[in-house]
Amino acid sequence: PAQCDTEVSTHYTIEFFVTPTGAAPMAFTLQAVPQGAQGTRDTKCATLRINQQGARTLTGTGTEAECW
Repeated sequence: PAQCDTEVSTHYTIEFFVTPTGAAPMAFTLQAVPQGAQGTRDTKCATLRINQQGARTLTGTGTEAECW
């Protein structure tokens, strides 16, 4: 998450939702939590998550196709 562009940080906080495991195969889940105006405006998608397998989820009422 520390590698994300600074332009994203004004709209989202990028963080681990599930801490990476050290064992192979490594498992992790990253999430993008909307901040400021993005958080207020984007209730449809809300928090976006992706795991090591590329599975995408969201916490809002929108669909994956609408939000990703």
